[in-house]
Amino acid sequence: MNASEDGVLPPPSNLKILVHRFASAGAAPMFNVIKNSHPIQYATIKGFFDATTLGIGIYVSNTPPDITIGYAWSADKFATDQIKEVAYHEFAHASHYRKTDFQLWVDNINFVAHHGGYGNGTEAGFEKGSLIEMWGYFMGREYAHRRYGPNMHSNLNPPFPTGAAGFANSWYAWNENSNNISLFDWTHIASAFLHDIRYNNIYNQSNSLAENNVLIADSDSISGYSISTICNFFDGSTTSPTTLMDKLRNVLPSGITGNTTANYDILRNVY
Repeated sequence: MNASEDGVLPPPSNLKILVHRFASAGAAPMFNVIKNSHPIQYATIKGFFDATTLGIGIYVSNTPPDITIGYAWSADKFATDQIKEVAYHEFAHASHYRKTDFQLWVDNINFVAHHGGYGNGTEAGFEKGSLIEMWGYFMGREYAHRRYGPNMHSNLNPPFPTGAAGFANSWYAWNENSNNISLFDWTHIASAFLHDIRYNNIYNQSNSLAENNVLIADSDSISGYSISTICNFFDGSTTSPTTLMDKLRNVLPSGITGNTTANYDILRNVY
């Protein structure tokens, strides 16, 4: 199944994409797309790229791209699946841009530029970036797993220790339990929540992959949400993970054992 079959809009057309070796990170500020309707100051553009791509701002800020994909020259970041995961992540952002409110995107650009990243979850205005990255991290790993499966990926370190590629250190496992390091990206981005509401534990248990140990006691029993359903709520009226979770609570997939609002609230409260 591809993105269109999942109900995900394609990115805007005629994107300017910069692939570079300076840092193994990506970004999707959509600067070229938005420049005519909302000029953004050079200092903000440079600050954004310095925060997200480790210092290339001085080289690209006069003619900024919409998306950057960095791969570095290090062996653990040059693998095809690593680059693909970044690309899936950034194109998910570009698709989100088409659905959401324009101001949400600009507010997040300003936040990242002035805070040097996505913050720690306590600063005023962090919620918009948390929502944007929640979708990006989830989709990048989801689609990388679809493409490379349980054992055709490179070694994902971090969060996993060095070892042969297998289900326990797959892109799916990263969304599922992050090697029990954390439930969150950047300490506060709940990307794994979107994974947890899609999947029951049959697939991972059949491959001897344990649930994240933070969730075991709280019995993650919610499953069955489609990517299409999740994606539909990433419109302009959704500006935080809290709002998204509120909306998803109202559309629990029916006919699935364990899918009750009480169980949904148990899972949600962990995040």
